[in-house]
Amino acid sequence: TRAFNIIELIGEVITSAFVGLAVFMAAQAMGQPLGICAALAGVGGHMATRLLFAFEQYIESRFRALAKRKS
Repeated sequence: TRAFNIIELIGEVITSAFVGLAVFMAAQAMGQPLGICAALAGVGGHMATRLLFAFEQYIESRFRALAKRKS
């Protein structure tokens, strides 16, 4: 398990908010109803943090493999 990290929490909240707002504005610009815009913003914000987590895992695995080769 990972220890609680306040900096990581703040980063995830900011990332989620930014992507959620961007998705909301894009959906609104396409003329979608306000409820759909809000729902898409929530999904977009959640998926942004999940994608960021998956990307972190990928980078960590690549670094581990590189370190293993050098050993």
